[in-house]
Amino acid sequence: MFRLFIFFLPFLLFSSSLPAHDKQDIVTLEKRFSCSSFSKIQATLITDTLPADGIFDEKQVDKKAEFKGGKEKWNEFIAKKMNVHITEFGVMDYGVCILRFVVDAKGKVSKVEALTRQNTKLAEVLIDALTWGPKWIPAQKDGKSVKSYRTLDVTLRPPDFK
Repeated sequence: MFRLFIFFLPFLLFSSSLPAHDKQDIVTLEKRFSCSSFSKIQATLITDTLPADGIFDEKQVDKKAEFKGGKEKWNEFIAKKMNVHITEFGVMDYGVCILRFVVDAKGKVSKVEALTRQNTKLAEVLIDALTWGPKWIPAQKDGKSVKSYRTLDVTLRPPDFK
């Protein structure tokens, strides 16, 4: 309610200098909104505001950012990148590496970080693949492309795993 008051305050101060017929229009406009309408407007403003860092979380968007071509193309892309380094992977690399990164409104990937398996060859290869790889399809919110976080996990299994 406080935000809306500040927003309408200059408008109300300005209205005192308007001709009489315009003042009537303002009163009519104010009567159209009930208290419940202002609550709905305030709730909408709070839920639709951009996060403090300007990057939406995966849960805040209507459609998550995705690799061009979907999961199948992502798996092909990452398998090629990992196969180049297959002889360099050690025991510490086996398991799940969870990655978090940002996809901007144009599809550029940045701020790639490994949440698990940090400081391993697997994390290094995956971070490089995402950082220098192709653009992604950006996340969508209200039909518009937005900057958002994306989280993925990649599993590397030992050669003798069945």
